[in-house]
Amino acid sequence: MTESEVIRAVISNKSLGGRFKVLKLTTRDSFLRANERRYLGVRYVHLGGHGSPKGIGLIGGSVTWKEVAKKLIAYFPSLKPGEQRVMTLSCCHSLDGIREMRDTLKGHFSAIYHFKSDEIEFAKAMTIWGMFYLKKRLSRPHGQVMKDINTFMGTEVLGGMAI
Repeated sequence: MTESEVIRAVISNKSLGGRFKVLKLTTRDSFLRANERRYLGVRYVHLGGHGSPKGIGLIGGSVTWKEVAKKLIAYFPSLKPGEQRVMTLSCCHSLDGIREMRDTLKGHFSAIYHFKSDEIEFAKAMTIWGMFYLKKRLSRPHGQVMKDINTFMGTEVLGGMAI
């Protein structure tokens, strides 16, 4: 199973319904050529991949965090006053990604969640995101879901920040 399939199952089993859009961009060329259609009304964006300090690794090359940020703001319009949109960054070096993308993403996302360590095992990532999407609500304080997950895991594995 991929992360997107697990997340879809968790959300579907919560009976939240809603629309799902999965973009699988596995090669550098497909990422660079991807249609930059605007997605309106999206409140959660989950970005998974193989991260490094400089960007996301893809088949045929990599893209920098700045390139990822530019693609994200092309997909997701600026938030209107009072709107929220949360991004979860699921990859190694996710904090490096946030540091590089934060300024560009400001105004397009209200918060970003990331792993505290530079490297993360797939099974641990699946557990964390399964719990995150099971518990997270936009109306709930951002810190509470992190606290719940970190308490369950017995260490600080998940971080986040408002942007």
